[in-house]
Amino acid sequence: MNYRKNILFFFILISFFFIISCQSNTIKKDVLFDNEILNQISINSEKKDIIVSYQYSLVDPYIDHLIEIHPSKRISSWINSNINNFGTMNKLLINIKDASIKRSEIINQIKVAGVLKDNKEYKYEMNIVLQYLLIDDNGNDLVSTDVRVKRTTTSNRYISINESDFILDNLTYESLKDIAKKSEEMLKLHMSEYIL
Repeated sequence: MNYRKNILFFFILISFFFIISCQSNTIKKDVLFDNEILNQISINSEKKDIIVSYQYSLVDPYIDHLIEIHPSKRISSWINSNINNFGTMNKLLINIKDASIKRSEIINQIKVAGVLKDNKEYKYEMNIVLQYLLIDDNGNDLVSTDVRVKRTTTSNRYISINESDFILDNLTYESLKDIAKKSEEMLKLHMSEYIL
């Protein structure tokens, strides 16, 4: 009887180590949101106001409400840190019109051993729209421009919560880098006389 218990224990132990060895050992690190490495912009205005007119949606396909720190807060943080105002007149209004992330299911066909196989994946799409409006002290619009960025990525359909968080944070950060670069380009193009 003792012999059977030892063999059972041995098989359970071997099975446990086999199962553990088959588990994935890649651990995704958190995405570091560092505003210091993003583009800096200096605009001749006395005041800078941020307006968030984007209202997130709780229905499919929108999933930006699932992120711990919403993309609009990341954008606001970048604006506060990297868009500097100087001078004694004018007011800069920055409106965050869109900061959405959509997830949709796509089907790709993969050829495996000469046979076409459907592979279901998720496509994540982030859209950011910022409106820059410079107003003089009398309330007249001096100049305005809209800046739009769209970025996509894909993932397997069945991923861990950790991997999903990493994908969404990375998509947000890469989109933030894009909007910073595009904002600098568009502001230099449309507001060149007010940019330092």
